[in-house]
Amino acid sequence: MSTSSSSALVLSSTTTSTRESITTPSTTTKSTSVTTTTSSLCTATTTPPSECEYKVGKWCAPHIPDFDHEDGCLDAWKTCAKLVTSCWKYAGFPASIECLTFSKWCGGIKQYCYSDCRGRTCSKKQCFDRNKPQNPSPPKPPITSTYPCQTTTTVQTTIRSTATSVVPEPTNICKQPTSRIYNYGPGNPVGGIELPLVTCNDLQKDFWNRPFKLYTEPDTRHCKSYSRRYCPDACKDACKEQYDECKETYVESCKPEWSSWLNLNNQGGRESPITAYQRCTSQYHDCLYENKHVDPGDRCRNWGTGLRRLL
Repeated sequence: MSTSSSSALVLSSTTTSTRESITTPSTTTKSTSVTTTTSSLCTATTTPPSECEYKVGKWCAPHIPDFDHEDGCLDAWKTCAKLVTSCWKYAGFPASIECLTFSKWCGGIKQYCYSDCRGRTCSKKQCFDRNKPQNPSPPKPPITSTYPCQTTTTVQTTIRSTATSVVPEPTNICKQPTSRIYNYGPGNPVGGIELPLVTCNDLQKDFWNRPFKLYTEPDTRHCKSYSRRYCPDACKDACKEQYDECKETYVESCKPEWSSWLNLNNQGGRESPITAYQRCTSQYHDCLYENKHVDPGDRCRNWGTGLRRLL
């Protein structure tokens, strides 16, 4: 979380002062008089955001936005949701199994938004106190800076801020395939590893040429983006990413050297590695077929409008 405060007090104040008076003598045309000019120094204290708010193995979730109302809270949840695939991709086995826990933790933020932020103020601190992140990095020490205070002259100005990035709805244009034989489908992917998110591009400068993005990286500036006509390619890449993580995490968790320990901790797979591999492979081929002609329709036409939920 990032907070800042500033203070400006003259030295004669009886309270704690962070303001100094500097007196500069300057001579005038009359040798018998001296004028003094007093300027003031102000201080500002800023607490830098945490570099890692949730850690799984080799992977860290970057700073999740602060909030004090429901819309801001939902933005925090959306930010969290688009990080899930990067957890699977970079945490490393066997730690990557805990990305399931991270995904559920993101869901806890969403639940907090609807239960505690609706119609009243709320906070990220309160949310994290109730839904504690795993292995966050220690908070950084505050940074205090000194600068000249502004003059007392007040000029009224209107500042229009222009956003350069937004948090898109975490609703996938790609479809999770279904198989009764291998027991997978929407909400029940093999190994609990969801199909990576392909949704609206969150960066304005990139949006107009490539309005869709595959979210696989902690820093979304490094994620692949696609033009509208190449949405099938985006889903093809998403299917391959899911397949890779399915093999690297789920199949590995089913191997004898890991399965006994993981099962004791209610983690990992409970089937043979061969069966697990067959399920991952079947899901991959079905995913390619299901999304071969994906049509985004009118979604992501305008930057910052999000994505309508698919039925």
